[in-house]
Amino acid sequence: MGKADDTDYTIALNQKLVLIPKMDFVEDVDAFMKLPENGQNVQITLKRIEEFYHRVKALEANNGSTKGKLKSQIEELQKGQEMLQELRNRKANNEDTSTDFRLADHVFVKARIKPVETVGLWLGANVMLEYKIDEGEALLIEKQAKAEENLRMTNCLIDNIREQITTVEVNMARIYNWDVKRRQKEKENAGISSK
Repeated sequence: MGKADDTDYTIALNQKLVLIPKMDFVEDVDAFMKLPENGQNVQITLKRIEEFYHRVKALEANNGSTKGKLKSQIEELQKGQEMLQELRNRKANNEDTSTDFRLADHVFVKARIKPVETVGLWLGANVMLEYKIDEGEALLIEKQAKAEENLRMTNCLIDNIREQITTVEVNMARIYNWDVKRRQKEKENAGISSK
């Protein structure tokens, strides 16, 4: 039987447990509406389910945002690896690298970079460390693997959240339709008894 309370269910994602709100499908609307927390009051029940719905939609939006950030992060890590490969190739061929270097907004200068042994990588929080090219590439590969795993987990969470959203929407429609039929029946019974 369906419940629209604050129960959560746990999803095991890659040995990490994640709690997401859960609502069961309301199979028998009559029995569901007779539960003490519902008390045959459709407005209160729908309001409670709507609050649950908004919570789950907020989770979906939050995870959607996380998904976008992770995709962007993966692209940047791939570009960084490509650049390290280019620097490694230029070093092997003993070629200089020409680039446009930004001095300020809208001010660039041409720069020629001699083959390098090390690179500076931004680690976040305004921290940059110098690495040998091979070590830097290993770090970027490791960070990309973690980001891809987090993206897989986020996609799985989004799928589960969307299932909950569908269940909630169907439950709301079923309860609303149940109320419409109940009111029609009351009108018919009132019409029969007044004759």
